[in-house]
Amino acid sequence: MKLFKVKEKLEKKQIKKRGIKKEYKNNINSKRNDLKIIGITGSRGKSTTALMIHKYLKSSGYKSTLYSSVMVDSPASHLKKNEAYEVAVRDEESLISIIEEVGAYGAEYLVLEVNESSLEKGFLKDVPFDVRVLTKLNPKHNLEQYSEEQYVDLKKSFFKDI
Repeated sequence: MKLFKVKEKLEKKQIKKRGIKKEYKNNINSKRNDLKIIGITGSRGKSTTALMIHKYLKSSGYKSTLYSSVMVDSPASHLKKNEAYEVAVRDEESLISIIEEVGAYGAEYLVLEVNESSLEKGFLKDVPFDVRVLTKLNPKHNLEQYSEEQYVDLKKSFFKDI
């Protein structure tokens, strides 16, 4: 699957990874081809939208994992469930861990909150998102870090070449 090619590419950079819970270690390659990846970006509502989609998928009987600033919900992860993380996908190392955890759990869905710093760093550009969502775009949202034009361009980049 394309997502695991992203993992291999990142691992070539010799990045350390988080460990996977013991009970999921033997499942690392299960259900690779069935995974659907949903990415959610915007100025407001990313976390709420990601959480709502994840909860809906779980209540519908699907194996879904969530990585957002409001919480991480991945049974294979050592991260505490229901704990807030400012940026759930903060770097290449965390992306490798997410890919491994999703594979180990045998998830059918991966719901990712995609913020502007993750877009700016560019490590999500190779992730084969099946669905890309824009919640709300306010060019003045993050003026302390980006000009209005830079901010809008970052958000647009998530939808480029699809």
